Amino acid sequence: MISTNGNPLLQTDAVSALKTILIPLATIITPNLPEASVLLDRNIEILEDMAQAARDLAKLGCKNILLKGGHLTGEACDIFYQKDIDTITELPCPRINTPNTHGTGCTLSLAIAANLAKGLPINMAVKKAKFFITKALLAGADIATGKGHGPVHHFYDIWHES
Repeated sequence: MISTNGNPLLQTDAVSALKTILIPLATIITPNLPEASVLLDRNIEILEDMAQAARDLAKLGCKNILLKGGHLTGEACDIFYQKDIDTITELPCPRINTPNTHGTGCTLSLAIAANLAKGLPINMAVKKAKFFITKALLAGADIATGKGHGPVHHFYDIWHES
């Protein structure tokens, strides 16, 4: 919905369709803080607001919410909410100082989907995906790939430099 630098990726009138049609069909949604702020029509900027925001996002019809805290000041912490068991899990992570963050959110979502396709329960699928994206960010932190935001290192675990 919103790019890393704050630009909208979705037209304003499409947000309503997202909220009423697509989100209720999803197994999990993974908004970042600016996206959650748009969906809930309020600012979510600090860790203390994230648990309630995740619960409120679940009221849109999706039972599993991974609210990504990469936009927090200081350490990053994601909040994973499972509505069926009313459980909040904090997933803290040290902030990785790198310009290579392009595709981070998409990669995380796809890693969750791949883990679910493997038959993992949702909580393990999320934790393993979070581990994967953290390692991919760390592995690619110092790689220069042109100007601006480079990609995360998706193949860190199989890449062998000669």
